[in-house]
Amino acid sequence: MVSSLVALWSSQEEACAEVLTKHGEYPSEAESEESVRTHRRLVNATSDMARRAIQASRGPRI
Repeated sequence: MVSSLVALWSSQEEACAEVLTKHGEYPSEAESEESVRTHRRLVNATSDMARRAIQASRGPRI
C-alpha cells in the first residue's frame, strides 16, 4: 500500500512539474516548501495507518 501511495504522489509531482516547465514556470521556494511539508504529513499518516493495521492484525494482547 505504501509503495502505491508513493508512486501516486511521485507521478503527480512529475506531472505538475512538467506542466509548469512547459509554461516557463516552476514552483516558488514557498510552494516547494509547502509540497515537502505535505509530503511529510502524508508519509507520517501512512506510517501511522500501517502501524495500526499491523497491530490490529496481531489481535488483542493478553
